[in-house]
Amino acid sequence: MVSGRGLNGGRGRCYSFWDDYMKCMKAIGGGGKKLPPMDSCQLEKEDYLECLHHRKIAMRMQVIEAQRQKLIKEGKWPPKE
Repeated sequence: MVSGRGLNGGRGRCYSFWDDYMKCMKAIGGGGKKLPPMDSCQLEKEDYLECLHHRKIAMRMQVIEAQRQKLIKEGKWPPKE
């Protein structure tokens, strides 16, 4: 992934997020022996990790499915037109 190459030879799907994260880290002095604070570039890091693992979207889908199951039990699903 860090190479930026995808499975078919083009850019990887998350490369742009990785690139944004690295640009942010370099802008605040990352790289070299001194590491920037852990909370630096948090938004860029979250975007990159979400692109890789889809944890936020999976959690959101679980919430939606739980609500749907609740509505089914209450007899309110599927909605009547």
